[in-house]
Amino acid sequence: MDIKGTPIAFGARILASGEPKYLNSPETPAYIKGEHLYGLFQSKEEIRQKKFAILVEGYLDLIALYQFGIRNCAASLGTAFTDKQAKLLGRFSKKVVVNYDGDSAGVKAARRAIETLVAEDFETKVLILPDGQDPDDFIRTNGADSYNHLRGNAFPFLQFVLENLSKERNLASPKQKAESIEEILPLLSAVRNPIQKRDAFDQTMSFLRVDDAILKRDLWKTVKSGTTRIETETVKQQVARATQARMTVAEQRLLEFLIYDKDLREIILPQIEETDYETLATAEVFRALLALKEIGTPVTSESLLELVSDDAAASDFVPVLLMSEPVREPDEAIDEVLKEAENCVARCIFACDFFSQTGG
Repeated sequence: MDIKGTPIAFGARILASGEPKYLNSPETPAYIKGEHLYGLFQSKEEIRQKKFAILVEGYLDLIALYQFGIRNCAASLGTAFTDKQAKLLGRFSKKVVVNYDGDSAGVKAARRAIETLVAEDFETKVLILPDGQDPDDFIRTNGADSYNHLRGNAFPFLQFVLENLSKERNLASPKQKAESIEEILPLLSAVRNPIQKRDAFDQTMSFLRVDDAILKRDLWKTVKSGTTRIETETVKQQVARATQARMTVAEQRLLEFLIYDKDLREIILPQIEETDYETLATAEVFRALLALKEIGTPVTSESLLELVSDDAAASDFVPVLLMSEPVREPDEAIDEVLKEAENCVARCIFACDFFSQTGG
């Protein structure tokens, strides 16, 4: 039904096995999914009285909550939540708890809904139920009291987003930290209230450990302007470079050995694992050398630069490494150089472990 109670479409879910799992009316001039919310006609007064809404994904989630006495809820019809749906919901309350499914798809959908709600100036919290459960499964198993207890402790939207970024990415990795910053900027830009926007920005920079003053200034300009995405490659490169750790002496020395000495590469590279270098500034250079060894391609300036071209910091490191001179003559014994190289490996592993524990 639409908000006036007029029937406009049909939707159902199969209760046994079989296909299709869902059977819905096609969109028509009278029924466009992104302009309606399932159950809102029946629950709008309860939402108005409770002064907040619970937003769920599907029909049965809403029906289960309603049957257990939780009636200030609406469902987004299983599709991406739209600004028109947000405006419709906002007629009855500007506070919402997003309770989408707890699986990875539900978490991603919740994050998209959050951005839409924040842009419409909703006070937004997020409830993710344990063990990836959806509202239907959880409330039938645990009851309304347990559900209401968790709902009362729902996360503020920013805490939810930041914690999920830390789960999805290794923030000790400069490259992944840069990707996290790029991903969250549109959400920060969508916050309307200038005081809340600045507070959310500062919390995010602190959480992600972004200390570079110039970078923070430039990112704040982007967020303050309300830009929905990073507009230029220049800003992306600034993010990557400013969050990139510096190349240590041990990293530089070891990579110079590996780039110029094929015999050393044959001995050292098989001993190195991803966890030995993944949080180092030069991680992409190590990956490139391992990739070249895997495909049997000679190590040259061209082959290295091609493999690290997507990483701004690594693209800066390679020319520096290529400026060095070979440390061993072709007829010189490898023993002394090998010992020094192995010492460098040990120091790099120590540094990688340290960065992993401290977050960069």
